[in-house]
Amino acid sequence: MSASGANGPPRLADGGVYQKLGVVPILNARSNSTAFGGSSPSAVVRAAMDEAGRGWTDMADLMRKTGDYIAALLGCETVHPTSGCAAAIILSSAIAMTRDDGVKMARLPNTTGRNNQILIQRQHRYWVQPCFTFAGARLVPVGRDHGCTAEELEAAIGEDTVAIAHPFSQPAGYLFPPRTGDLPLEDVVAVGRRHDLPVIVDAAAQIFPLEHFRWIAQAADLVCFGGKYFGSSHSTGMVAGRRKYIDPLRKLDFSGSIDNDEVPTGSGYAFGRGMKLDRQQVVALAVALDVWFNTDHEARLAEYHRRMGVIQEQLADIPHVSSEPVPYENYQLVRLFITLGDEFPATAEQIVDDLDSGSPRILVGSEGDREVFVGPHVLSEGEERIVAGQLRSALLARLHG
Repeated sequence: MSASGANGPPRLADGGVYQKLGVVPILNARSNSTAFGGSSPSAVVRAAMDEAGRGWTDMADLMRKTGDYIAALLGCETVHPTSGCAAAIILSSAIAMTRDDGVKMARLPNTTGRNNQILIQRQHRYWVQPCFTFAGARLVPVGRDHGCTAEELEAAIGEDTVAIAHPFSQPAGYLFPPRTGDLPLEDVVAVGRRHDLPVIVDAAAQIFPLEHFRWIAQAADLVCFGGKYFGSSHSTGMVAGRRKYIDPLRKLDFSGSIDNDEVPTGSGYAFGRGMKLDRQQVVALAVALDVWFNTDHEARLAEYHRRMGVIQEQLADIPHVSSEPVPYENYQLVRLFITLGDEFPATAEQIVDDLDSGSPRILVGSEGDREVFVGPHVLSEGEERIVAGQLRSALLARLHG
């Protein structure tokens, strides 16, 4: 049988999937962006996923025991795997409104006439915040544009308040630019505990240093992470924290069920039914974390510098162009910034576009008009040489064009 039928599309099982679909692959030299695939699991993680895929299992049992394994690594009470950090936030918001009430669970996302307000510091409003509302909650900003006090947060708590949202940014500003005047997580948690309100933390990429990872996983009631940042499959994440909230949260996820007359017996109904994980992804989460906690991170940084050095060497003789590794205070550790001098006849965005439209298609980032950056942490072995060559060609073409 031919690779392509006379009246149909080409066979995909023979390989060359991207080409046959008409999709242009990307050499990612920027970040773990969801828009471009999120992660590229290592051979170790892929092998574990393949092993998991060869056998069926009870998903609820796998989810719970994987969570127990991860909780032991993080030192928190318990963990529940989710289909990404966003799903962890959505499920956390859902359990904040329902606690362990089967009637309320069965009616989600309909929260009409029920307590459904989640407080957030006004200056913490950010691009991911709709996730806190998808289960039917309403976000209520508290404080001022440039600050919030414990007194202001406490005064905003009313009979309809069910939780406090806290997006967490390290100095590098993953979620939003570093800000002064906001209430620290420890103080927010203290307010929440006084009023029996869970604090839901968006800690998506707060996975390094390892001491920081463990600290934040233990610091609040429902702490949400993205698996793509530590080498797991893209569509993985987890919520870590207290059993008081996470044990009932399991009933809302795709592997759970609600004990309530409004739900047909054996239907497997749950609000999170559409947030499924494959067994391979659950295993990937645990294996990637095992690898992450046993990685020599000093050697990881040294490898990043080696990759950046290859690129710097190719750019060293180009007029009006300089490059410098810049420390980045999160899991990425460092990025290479290529600065275009005032005399250089192109903007950073034009260079980004040139690389994006080239062959191979290469994804880099920019900050402002004069700085292009490369994230060495997402490069695979040997890709730094390709990036170096294409970046050199793009810069020289603009310089002499």
